[in-house]
Amino acid sequence: MKAPSDKLLRRFAWLLLDVGVYVPMAFLLSMVAYAKPYVWYDQYLSALGLIRLPDGQPNTVASWLFFNSALVVAGFGTALYFLLRGWDFATRPAVTWFQRIRACLLAAFGLMGGLGLAMIGLIPYDCNPDWHNYSTFIALGGLGHAIPLCITSPASRFASRAVNFSWGAVALIVMLVLSGMRDLAAKKQLLCYGPCQQKLLVLGFYLFIVLHAVLLFRHTANRPCPH
Repeated sequence: MKAPSDKLLRRFAWLLLDVGVYVPMAFLLSMVAYAKPYVWYDQYLSALGLIRLPDGQPNTVASWLFFNSALVVAGFGTALYFLLRGWDFATRPAVTWFQRIRACLLAAFGLMGGLGLAMIGLIPYDCNPDWHNYSTFIALGGLGHAIPLCITSPASRFASRAVNFSWGAVALIVMLVLSGMRDLAAKKQLLCYGPCQQKLLVLGFYLFIVLHAVLLFRHTANRPCPH
């Protein structure tokens, strides 16, 4: 199998940056257009994607359309990210059969996580609560397996060893902050722990993907681009 070209990787880096611009912009616009004042520390993000609010009031089309489309775009970008990582990993020089298997697992679990994110956007909670929750588990299950495979991957054109290890650093920082938030919530009897936890996880994953896009673009920009 032929390795992905630097030109393809550079184009993908631009695509990731475009996704990184659209997703937070769409989230903010969805919050502004929400049928009621959105309380970020007390409501889950999924509330923005509801077609109809729990009290029966219809949500604005702009709110659920911006939010759900952002999840679909984020899912597409996430799936493509891990597919390209697996492809680049599997086509390294002198790659062993075991490494090829790990590359296939990385791509498969990443694809699973990306599809789960897209399904969350395509299936609003009030339309089908069960499948909306199943989609969440699919996304978390896929990413929960793909990220450890990234951490233990060898260096490649797609990611240096330092970038791979940074997955672990980000995960550790997020877990420590979440643990501290949980203890604080238990002592203060705060009910906002769940929504804040969700937003912190989303923010940590989002910032890392954008950072990786920047690093990938800088790495490929230093190479001649074939025509």
